[in-house]
Amino acid sequence: EPFCLITVSSGIGNKVFRGGEVLLDADGHGGELGHWVCDPSPEAPLCDCGGRGHLGAIASGRGVLAAVRRAALADPAGFARSRLAARCAGRVPGIDNPAIAAAVREGDAFTTQVLRGTVTPLAQAIGAVFTSIGVCRYVVMGGFALAVGERYRELLVGELVRLGCFGLDAEAVDAMVSLGRPDDDHGLIGVGRLLADRLARAGAR
Repeated sequence: EPFCLITVSSGIGNKVFRGGEVLLDADGHGGELGHWVCDPSPEAPLCDCGGRGHLGAIASGRGVLAAVRRAALADPAGFARSRLAARCAGRVPGIDNPAIAAAVREGDAFTTQVLRGTVTPLAQAIGAVFTSIGVCRYVVMGGFALAVGERYRELLVGELVRLGCFGLDAEAVDAMVSLGRPDDDHGLIGVGRLLADRLARAGAR
């Protein structure tokens, strides 16, 4: 079944798999959704590549960390009441991604609201993938997304439904998005299968 792998870690990436192959052109272009410009404003967050307003600068683990710190500085009272503040001794410089992930898992409203705002452009990007090539399965991976866990998937599905990206009902959208397994086995198995396939092709020649 065709699917799109979305990684949400220090950056954001994606790959579309169809018929057992990754959809890339001859030069390897494709799968760089993290560099889609979703905020064209001059003051948009700076991406690692030097560009501004890229999806990776906003919705990646690093983007979320920056957004949460900005929110904590803008709303010190709200931050002080949050479970996140309790985890960081009330200090904005003490905020890190493990604390953010834990606070969201615990249902902290302050941190969850900031995360939801970063998930919105990711949902828009996934909607664009669906409407352009019709892939109906999305697997979310990456250290940050998996650290937040099921709550991250729920927030993403919620934004997809709210935006009407798929034109489908909530139950159908929910079935289209899943979390990957939090281990390295998938990468090792993939390398093994790729090597076996290439050796088989070389033997056939």
